[in-house]
Amino acid sequence: MATREDPVVASRSEQTILNAMAGVDEMSRSAEALAAVGSLAEELGELPAVLRRMLKREGGFDVDMWARRMGALRSGASEPAGTQEDLFSDG
Repeated sequence: MATREDPVVASRSEQTILNAMAGVDEMSRSAEALAAVGSLAEELGELPAVLRRMLKREGGFDVDMWARRMGALRSGASEPAGTQEDLFSDG
């Protein structure tokens, strides 16, 4: 390697190579991510209304919108039309 004029360029990232060595595949990672999203959606759904209002008013975080979006991801349904615009509103 010391005699090469051009550097060797890897086509995969270090993390991709480590995942392949460990046997981590995209399907298991996707399933784990969906499970985490589902758990978070359930937890957000259980927040008291007063805390939801406070988060929206004081922090601009719309708990209901995010719970709906995560629920749609989990169930495989597409989000209702127009909800993406909520991401750009001032709240």
